[in-house]
Amino acid sequence: MAQPAKGKAPASDKFMMPDEMKPLLALSKREPIQAAVGITADGEGVILLHKKLKAKKVLAVLKATASKEKVPLAASSLRFGKAEVDTDYDPGMVRFFLNKDAPGAMRIKLLEVIKRVPYQKVELNTDTSFEDEGEDDESEAQETPTATAPPTPPEAPPMDVGTLTRALAALVQRIPQASLTADEKTRLVKLATDGNAFIKAGDLSAAGNCIAQLRQGLDAAGGAAPGGSAGTPGQSQPKGDVVKLAQAMLLWNSTRGYVAQQVKKLQETILEATSTQPNFGDIQSNITNLEAMLEVLDDSLTVKLNELRGTQDAEVKRKLSDEARGIVEGFQKYVAEDQLMNDIDTNGFLPLDIKARVTATLEAVHKTI
Repeated sequence: MAQPAKGKAPASDKFMMPDEMKPLLALSKREPIQAAVGITADGEGVILLHKKLKAKKVLAVLKATASKEKVPLAASSLRFGKAEVDTDYDPGMVRFFLNKDAPGAMRIKLLEVIKRVPYQKVELNTDTSFEDEGEDDESEAQETPTATAPPTPPEAPPMDVGTLTRALAALVQRIPQASLTADEKTRLVKLATDGNAFIKAGDLSAAGNCIAQLRQGLDAAGGAAPGGSAGTPGQSQPKGDVVKLAQAMLLWNSTRGYVAQQVKKLQETILEATSTQPNFGDIQSNITNLEAMLEVLDDSLTVKLNELRGTQDAEVKRKLSDEARGIVEGFQKYVAEDQLMNDIDTNGFLPLDIKARVTATLEAVHKTI
C-alpha cells in the first residue's frame, strides 16, 4: 500500500484538505455531491468534491489542479460521479457512484484519504449515466475564481482544447501590433488571460467566448500600432513593455497547456492500442514518464516574467531579464538535447508537433525579453 514519504503531505492535500472535505461530506447526508477521484503515479488516492459543478467539470478541475501542482495522475484511474454519506445505510461510510467500474486498488486508495476526514469505510458503485452528463452549469461562472465569463459573442471558435489553445496563441501575437490605446490593450490582455485560465480549468465554452471577443477587438483595431499611445511619451513605453511581457507569459502558458493536452491524448491512444497486451499494467505505469517534459518545462518562466512586468526599477529589471533569458536558454538546451523531446513527435502511435511548438514559443519569448 503506497504511503506518502515520512514528513511529506499526502498528494490528496493538493486537491482538497480534510477540513475542506468534511463539511461537504456532511452536506452529502442530505443530498449527494459531485465528485472526481483518481490515483497518482505514485499510488496515492486523490478526491475532489464540489456541491455545484457538474461531475465532468469537477474532473476537469482535478486534472487542471494536478497539472498546476505537478502531481502526475494515472490517466486510466480517473473517474467522476457523486459521493454521499447515507446515514440510514451506514453513517461511517462514504459511498461513491462513478461513471465506470473502478480499478481494483481504488477503494483502498480512497479509504486512505477518507480516514483523515474521518470516515472508516468506502464503497464504490458504478453508474454509467454520468457519461451522458454535460459539463455546463449555470452556477459554474460563479465558481471559477480566476476569471469572469463574458457574454457569448457571435462566431465563437470550435470547442476543442487544441483548437482553442492555438487560436488564443495566434491572437496573443497580434496584440502588440494592434492600433489600440493602452487601456484597450490592457482589456484585450485580460481577455487573453481569462481565456487561458478557462482552458486550464476545462471550461471550453467560456474560453471560446473570451477568444471570440479578443478576435473581435483585434479585427476592429486592424493595422499596425501607431508610433505612440495614449498618454505622454514617457508613459507609453513602460505600458508597451508590460503588454509584451504579458503576451510572452500567455504564449508560454498556452504552449504548456497545449503540450499537456497532446501528452494526455498520446497516453490515451497508447492505452487504447495496448489494452489487450499481457504487460498492460507495466504500460499503464510507464506512460506517466511522458509527462517528464512538463516537469522540466515548468512555470518558472511564467513566474519570472510576471516579476519582470511588475517592476519599473531599471536595475531590478536588468537582473530579472537576465534570469528570464537564462531560464529560456535552459529550456532551449533541454528541447534540443533531450531524447524524449526528440522522439515524442514520431512516437508510432499518434503524430504530434510538440517540439516545433515549444521551440517556436521559446524563440518568441526570448526576443521579447
